[in-house]
Amino acid sequence: MSINLFGEKLENEAVIKFVYHGGSFDSGQMQIRILYTELQSLEKLIRDSISLLIKSGKLDSGLKDVDIYLQLEKGSFGERIKIIFKNPTFAKVAAGVITGLVVSTYTYYLSKNDESMGSYKAEIQEIVNNKSYKENLKNLILPIEGGEESFVIQDNQGTVNININYSQKENIVQNIDRESIEDPLLKNGEFEEELKGIIRKLDLDAQKNNYFGFNIDNGPSRVSTSVKGEFNLNSYKELINEHIKIKAKVRYKNDIPVHIEIIDYDFLSKQEKLNL
Repeated sequence: MSINLFGEKLENEAVIKFVYHGGSFDSGQMQIRILYTELQSLEKLIRDSISLLIKSGKLDSGLKDVDIYLQLEKGSFGERIKIIFKNPTFAKVAAGVITGLVVSTYTYYLSKNDESMGSYKAEIQEIVNNKSYKENLKNLILPIEGGEESFVIQDNQGTVNININYSQKENIVQNIDRESIEDPLLKNGEFEEELKGIIRKLDLDAQKNNYFGFNIDNGPSRVSTSVKGEFNLNSYKELINEHIKIKAKVRYKNDIPVHIEIIDYDFLSKQEKLNL
C-alpha cells in the first residue's frame, strides 16, 4: 500500500466480483475449456473498458497501467478480480466506474433502450460497433445453462449491481447477435473483383485448410484469403510479400471484405502471371 506526502495510506487495489450461482457452479465445477474462455474474455473486457473510459475522460490516462489478478471465492464458484493501479489515487473510484460501464452495457443489451445507457452513452455507442467487446460480454454469460443459474457482478463494496439469469442471458445474446445481421443498404454477398495488395502471412485453420492474409491497397489488412483449387505451398510461396494484382471472388459482410478466393494473379513488378 502506498503512502502520500501527508502519511495517508493510498488504496491502489480495487476489487470487482464476478460470481456464478446455481446448478453446477454450487458444486465448484466448470468445464476447463469454458473457464479458460471466460477468464480470457474477462481480462480483455476489463482492459477494453479502461481504454474506453480513458478515451471518454471518465478515467485519467495515468490509470491505463494496471495489473489484474484472479482470486477464487471460497464456498462458491466466483471470481474476485483484483485490479492494482500503478497510480493508486483513484483506485476505488476507478473500480466503480469500470463496474458501472460493464453493468450499464449488459443492461442496455437486456432492454435495447437508449435510456439504460445512463452516463455511459458515449462508451456504449462505441461498444455497439466493437465486435470484440461484445463477444467478450457474451463469453462471460455463456456458462449460464439452467433456469436456476445466474451471473452476478458486485462492486467494490459488495453491492450487487446486476444479476443475470438464464432467460436474461438468452435475451442479451440475441440482442448482440441481431446487430450482426446483414444491412440491406450495404454490400453483402460474393462478387468477382480485381484487387491490388500484398500477401503477408500464411496460416492453417483448424481443418488444415491453407489461408493467406491479404493486405488490400488503401483498404483492410489481413483479409482471410484462400487459393482456388488444390493448394501446394511450394508452388505458391513466391506470392508471399509480393505486390500483386488478383482476380478473385470477394465475400462481403456489410461493406467489409471477410474472405477472398484468388482465381489468378499478376506480379505487378515482374509482370508474371499464373492461372491457378
